[in-house]
Order: sequence, then C-alpha cells, then structure tokens
Amino acid sequence: MTIAQKMAIAMCVSLIVFALGTPVLGAVVINELMADPETDWNSSGVPNYRDDEWVEVYNNGTGVENLAAYYLRDITDDTPHLQMSGLLQPGQVMVFYGGDAVAWQQDNEVTVSGLSLNNTGDTVEVVFWDGIDYRVIDSVSYTDHEAEDERSSGRDPLTGAWTLYDGLNPHTGSQEPLGSGCLPSPGAPNDCPPLVPVKRTSWDGLKSLYR
Repeated sequence: MTIAQKMAIAMCVSLIVFALGTPVLGAVVINELMADPETDWNSSGVPNYRDDEWVEVYNNGTGVENLAAYYLRDITDDTPHLQMSGLLQPGQVMVFYGGDAVAWQQDNEVTVSGLSLNNTGDTVEVVFWDGIDYRVIDSVSYTDHEAEDERSSGRDPLTGAWTLYDGLNPHTGSQEPLGSGCLPSPGAPNDCPPLVPVKRTSWDGLKSLYR
C-alpha cells in the first residue's frame, strides 16, 4: 500500500472515528471461515477456489459497528486483503468473500490475491487502521484439516469453542477440533439443529398436523 493510499485511508478513518467513536476492542470478531471451497458460495454463478473463500464476522459488542473502519488480512503480509463495509448491528453477522477482496484490491491497485486463506493452515486477523498503524482487533488460527474441501470452522455459539463444521466433508481423524457433522453456515448462526425430531409422535398425530 502506498503512502498516499494510507494517508487517504487514515483521513477516512478519522472521520469515521469522529462520527462513531473509537471501535470497541474485541467487538468485531471472526465467527466462521472457509479456506478451501469447492462450490459457488458467493452465488456468482461460477465456483472459484479464490473468489468463494469466505470469512464471517460477528458484532460481539453492544453498539453498532461501522465495518469501514476494519480490515481483514492474514499473517503473511502486513497489508490488508480487504477493507470491510456496512453497519453491523449487535449480535449480527456479515460475510465477506474472496470475490469481495479481489474487487477491493483491484480498486486500490494492490496485489490481487483474494482473502488468501492458506489451505494448509493460517492465521486470520481483523485489524483497525488508527492513522499510524494497523491495530489487531481479533485473531484466529486454523489448521490443515480444518481447511480441507468444503469444511468451515467457527465459534460454537454456546461454548465459544472453535468448532469444525464438516457436514459436507466428514473428518474422521483424531486431530482437534474434531468433526461436528454440522454444515457450514455463512450468514446464519453457527448452530447444528438435530436431524431427527426430539419429541416422538404417532403417525396419526403427524397426519393430524396437516388436516
């Protein structure tokens, strides 16, 4: 990123901070990510290993967060891969795809690499540009088996533990996190609804629901 670009970003961020206040440390966190997609997750019409990678962020705070103050990057480079955008309400999530990163990189004339999520493991960061440097707000590392085809990993909404969502490509090994059998869920809560009813009913009782 050039000095002129950083100065322009710093000016924009200064206006954001003046209007909305300083971002709350730990409010915007990484909630789920997929490093090795095989299908068309961003609904572009064409599956693409780069453009269909995704990172979902979550507002863990109590106030609205303007995501224009935040960036996504991995630890291989200090330069961010994407400036996020949009207003994120408390308790809500937003998903950013590799295709979003490509568009931002092209607009800002930086190396086009997408989100650059390494398929052998990586560390992903949410950072904030304070006008002088990037400040790390949240950081998440994932391992090789979490980045196999069509697997995502994310925070369990009940325990906060990092969980493997391997419903599309079951993990049968002993590496942790172990497989949950749950499906990746970009833009939706990281829960795992039961596949069978927890309450038994008779056939007559079932038919009566549709009379």
